[in-house]
Amino acid sequence: MQDTVIHDLATKLTEGLYENHPDLIERYGERGRQKCIEDNEHHYRHLDTAYQMGDASLFTNYSSWLQGLLSARGMAPVYLLENFVMMKELLGGQVLSLDEEQRKFYLHCLDNGIAVLKEMEAAF
Repeated sequence: MQDTVIHDLATKLTEGLYENHPDLIERYGERGRQKCIEDNEHHYRHLDTAYQMGDASLFTNYSSWLQGLLSARGMAPVYLLENFVMMKELLGGQVLSLDEEQRKFYLHCLDNGIAVLKEMEAAF
């Protein structure tokens, strides 16, 4: 996935998260919004790395590792779960630079990541 596509998707995703949670801008300001875009770019890059390596478990392991890190800081899995669901919605739409094989792989990875997060949420 090209960097410009990643940045555009991450920006759209962040806009959606901030629309769903208007308190985020008050709590974290513009710096927090920019950090959220960067974090989402990392998520998309991890998806792309898994695709390039042909190994969906790379993203599943990333999902588990990341939520473990966030949980240690008191963040419930529901937030990353919402993030991944929104990523899936964006990738399921019109991303012109993705071929169908890529899109299916990314959606499969996100389904796996979402499943892991739901398990972690139940245990949180």
